[in-house]
Amino acid sequence: MSRSSIPGAEARAGSVPYLQFLADLHQEFAPRGYVEIGVRYGSSLQLASCPAIGIDPATAIAHPLPETTRVIHKTSDAYFARERGFRGFTADLAFIDGMHLFEFALRDFIALERRMPACGLIIMDDICPNHHLQAVRRQETQAWTGDVWKMVPCLRKYRPDLSLLIVDTNPTGLLLVSGLDPLNRVLSSAYDEILADDLAVLNRPPPSEVLLRDGVIYPYDVRVAETLVGLMEAR
Repeated sequence: MSRSSIPGAEARAGSVPYLQFLADLHQEFAPRGYVEIGVRYGSSLQLASCPAIGIDPATAIAHPLPETTRVIHKTSDAYFARERGFRGFTADLAFIDGMHLFEFALRDFIALERRMPACGLIIMDDICPNHHLQAVRRQETQAWTGDVWKMVPCLRKYRPDLSLLIVDTNPTGLLLVSGLDPLNRVLSSAYDEILADDLAVLNRPPPSEVLLRDGVIYPYDVRVAETLVGLMEAR
C-alpha cells in the first residue's frame, strides 16, 4: 500500500471552494494592485481585475489572464532580491501559494509585508492539512500542504500585533493576515532563531487542533467582512 492510499491521506475539507472565496474577495475588496506567489495554471491569478503580478519560475498557464496582469518567471526569492516595490502600483492584496515549505512561506510573507501598505491584506494557502501525510515536507499525497501550517503559531509568537483569521475553505484552508507594518523587522531579524526553534523541526506533525480545524471560521463570517471594511476605510 502506498502512503497516499492510506485512508484519509487524500482527504479534503472546507465549507467553500477557495477559488470561489477568492473571487468574491476580489470583487468586495477591489484592490488597487494584486501580487500572487505561485501561479501554476493561473486559476487564481485570472481573478484579478486590477494591475497584477504573478511570480512563479515554472508556470503552466491554462486560463486567459487580463491584459493588466504580468507573470514573472522567477522564484520569489530572486524577484524580491532585485525589486523594492511593484513597478508602479500599490499591492493591497497578496496571495502566497508558492513552495509548500515553512521557511519559503515565511520569507515570502516578510518580503510582501515590507512592500505593502498597512491597509493591505496577505492571504496564505495550504494552512490546514487534512491528514498528517499532507503536511510532510516531501510530497507524498496529491493533496499536499507541506508544513505551511507552522505560519500560524509562528506569527502568533513573533507578531502578536497582526490580525489572523483562518477561514474554512476547501481543500486546505486559507489564512488572512491584516494589521501589516511595513517597517516591522521582527521576523527578518529573528529568521535564524525561528528556523532553529522546535516549531521548525523537519516533518514535525501538525497537532490535532490543526487537523481538526479548531478555531477556523466560516469564510463569510462577519469577522471577515469587518476586516475588509476596516482595511478599505483605511485605504
